Amino acid sequence: MITTILVAILMAPAPWLAAPDQQSLLKRQLEQEQITFTEAKSLYNKAVGFLLAEKVYKTGHKLYSEDPAHLAPIVFAYAEASARYKEPVALSLFKEALVLYGEAHDAQAPAHISPLLAAAEEATRRNEPDLAYAWYDKAKALLNVHYPQGSFFAARMHVGLATLYWQVGDFERAAPHVRKAWLMLDQFPAIGIVDYEATLYFWLGEAERAAGWHKKALHAYEGAFRAYKILDPNERRIWQIYKRRTELNYKLGNQEIACQNTVKADTFRPWITHVVSYDPTGYFSHEPYQQETGQVAFRLNVGADCRAHNLEIIEVIGISEKEAYEALSKIIYTPGHPKAGRKNRTVGLLEGIWSVYTH
Repeated sequence: MITTILVAILMAPAPWLAAPDQQSLLKRQLEQEQITFTEAKSLYNKAVGFLLAEKVYKTGHKLYSEDPAHLAPIVFAYAEASARYKEPVALSLFKEALVLYGEAHDAQAPAHISPLLAAAEEATRRNEPDLAYAWYDKAKALLNVHYPQGSFFAARMHVGLATLYWQVGDFERAAPHVRKAWLMLDQFPAIGIVDYEATLYFWLGEAERAAGWHKKALHAYEGAFRAYKILDPNERRIWQIYKRRTELNYKLGNQEIACQNTVKADTFRPWITHVVSYDPTGYFSHEPYQQETGQVAFRLNVGADCRAHNLEIIEVIGISEKEAYEALSKIIYTPGHPKAGRKNRTVGLLEGIWSVYTH
């Protein structure tokens, strides 16, 4: 009996050898998963990148559950992939990553900067301003220590703060951050970081548009447009940029360019395009806080110039015929919209009864 037990023990793998063997297998698995994830990320495939990052995350937890220095960047990569794919889990993953970075590095280490900025941006997207401010404050303190002359990271922080202030309508506090971001983006371009560059320029454009700086906003949107075209030619924000170009060129008096961008927006995503591309009067743009104050029955032709032709006011309620005529005459219409005759972009008959809202 004793001999049988001894033989069994001798034939079994030693317990202190089993763990390293398992570790080696997991390391090889993790390396392969990271290579595949990196390839997907380089192709800007957000959906596949998210799924592969999740695999890396799970394997990383098995391998480095007691090793925050190795696990932190794995969790951070998964958080960023989740944010790019707009997954709600991203914010909790950024929190996890920040805890791990805190365990792995000294509080003043520069390794905290990038995850703090990314986490703050996600908190902004998730409407968690207090959390975003707290993370930006920590990032700012580190940037002052490690990059006193400025950096791309500092530009990213200033755009983020400008976006936060812009979201709550505090344009006065947003303005200096926008100016600082512009200076730093020119001085410290995002070499090889196209996704960050696209996002930064887009939000910079949003902040400058809100502040009424039309030419600067257009310039920022151009930077975002170029970066998004590299990232993903079907990125939804490209459609938003066409719409912003329409509005801003209209305000700058560039009517022809405004119309060109209206047509481009319609061609890019026809299923979400509306017959009214831009309404400068606000009479027909229904926002949640607006109340209906009247109605207009009309008939017109939408020309290739995106403007109303042969406009006829049939009946009005709560607005004068003159006001209705002037408001409808100022609108930028989508000439290829189904309601305006998609089969013929040159002339499309548009008639209807539209509500009028407070503005």
